[in-house]
Amino acid sequence: MPENNKFEQEIQFLNKEAWKIRFNDTKKSRKIAQKAYDLAVLHNYELGVNESLLCISVARFMLAENDEYILLDLIAVSEYFEKHTKDRNYIYSLKYTAEVYEKYGDLENAVKYCEKAVHAAEEFGCQEALADSYSLFGDIYVRMDDFKTALNYLQKALEIRKILENGYAIASSYNLIARTYRVSGSYADAFRYYEKALNYREDIDDFEGLIWTHIGLASTYAEVKKFESAEKHFFKSLKINEKFEDKRCQLYCNHGLGKIKTQSENYKEGLIYLQKALKIAEETNSKLYLFEIHLSLSNLYEKLNDDKKALNHYKLFHENKEDVLNNELQNRLKNQLVNFEIEKTKKEAEIYHLKNVELKEVNEQLSEKNTQITDSIRYAQKIQFALIHPINYLKNDLKDYFILFMPRDIVSGDFYWLNKIDNKIFVIAADCTGHGVPGAFMSILGISFLNEIININNIYESDLILNELRKNVKVALRQDDTNSFDGMDISLCVIDIEKKTLQYSGAFSPLILVRNNELQIYKGDRMPIGRYIADDKLFTKQEIKLKENDKFYIFSDGYTDQFGGENYEKFKLARFRDLILKVQNQTFIEQKQTFRNVFKDWKGDGMQFDDVIVVGFQPK
Repeated sequence: MPENNKFEQEIQFLNKEAWKIRFNDTKKSRKIAQKAYDLAVLHNYELGVNESLLCISVARFMLAENDEYILLDLIAVSEYFEKHTKDRNYIYSLKYTAEVYEKYGDLENAVKYCEKAVHAAEEFGCQEALADSYSLFGDIYVRMDDFKTALNYLQKALEIRKILENGYAIASSYNLIARTYRVSGSYADAFRYYEKALNYREDIDDFEGLIWTHIGLASTYAEVKKFESAEKHFFKSLKINEKFEDKRCQLYCNHGLGKIKTQSENYKEGLIYLQKALKIAEETNSKLYLFEIHLSLSNLYEKLNDDKKALNHYKLFHENKEDVLNNELQNRLKNQLVNFEIEKTKKEAEIYHLKNVELKEVNEQLSEKNTQITDSIRYAQKIQFALIHPINYLKNDLKDYFILFMPRDIVSGDFYWLNKIDNKIFVIAADCTGHGVPGAFMSILGISFLNEIININNIYESDLILNELRKNVKVALRQDDTNSFDGMDISLCVIDIEKKTLQYSGAFSPLILVRNNELQIYKGDRMPIGRYIADDKLFTKQEIKLKENDKFYIFSDGYTDQFGGENYEKFKLARFRDLILKVQNQTFIEQKQTFRNVFKDWKGDGMQFDDVIVVGFQPK
């Protein structure tokens, strides 16, 4: 195969991966697309450069980054695809350009680009993109208070998505229709559609989507003055969002909570939430919400009889609102964009050439240093393994067991921990924040703390161990003084040999029991080891009376979250459960090999996205 074709195929594969996971793991999508972009620039592959830039721009937009280059890059990409391919990439470059304009409050350009996206999708028969464009049209018309037209477009999008049987998109349509009914004052219809979205998203484990459904329900409850229910849903949204760190969620929830506290006459807490919302809106350049937050602050200060601050925020409310709605300003923005684009196009030829030359030189230097770096990481792997008991450590204490341990990047953020003290056996699997070297540092912290808690402090109760572990991680990372949410998910099992019992405690990580060929899942607490909103909540434990031939499984989400298969989707917990039942007639050695083979077959030629650990064990 010619060298250029080889690199083109690799770049296309990376871009395909990045695009497919843009909703499920936006940060990872951006990272993969950046790798594709660098390769495309290095090999002067223009199509690959533009496909990568589309993925990167979409990821940066979804991560709520405050950068005008997102819009300019999308415009440049759409112009490239219009001239060269006019395919799905062209439609989505138009659609996301419209979304960015809508976010910035330039509704005229948002409509213009959305119309182009609809026409292109209709012309090329791309139903998925057509539904997405209809959905965006509905969103834009909601901004214009034309609810009848908005609902018409949203219902069109829903019908297409039902035909395509796209569960995530169907749930999104339900949510958008509910929101439209809410802002138009039709609260009964709003609750009805939000409940549809909630049930749908819970059934398909669409946790990121649940963030927005809870926000919608919270806002609806707030508008009908049911503040307690509203707060509950805002806090649920924030808890789920801790995994995703979406700034838009933080913005909406803090603004909503601030308004609720103000209406409940809890002005001190209301001010704290509104100030948080204001800071996020300024950081993300969210002009559509900035003026609303200033209005909320003005109302709050008026309640506090602070006329000076109330007036100041009311002036800022008007100034920011005019920025969004003033047509003259929109026209100036369009002219500035055109001029900026012309200058940018001229500069890009020089930048592109410089990047090409510099990257080739850097590539030669990196190849020389690559071996040294890899050797260093492999030595770090030896240190990491030296801290963990060997895999066969409990071979005389358990009837049988296996540990499937597959780091993504030599060293691992997943780790296992085995021990026996007197009549107690400890079997632990943990998944730390990150993978590779950063994840390995966290794993070393976790291993060290477990040694101290169990071996030195003689704490043997599963829930108490996790409480101590969380306390130690928070102190070590100074999380009370920083914004760090690093930590770990963990399954912790303590087998009492004499009592024939198993204690289990988990942090966002379950335990699976197979007894008489029936599978039962024990869910852990829905909070991690590390900083968390409900820091005063203690971990719980579940005690299981052991029976002969009981088999247990603990694991990290690296296995279930791996993308692959014919439809390039996550493996998911349902398949994992089926696989566990399927291997019950095999020995544990055979089970380990089956788990490994199934994972590799599912992954195929794609990349492994995360560290993987699966531990299966059978007490005596």
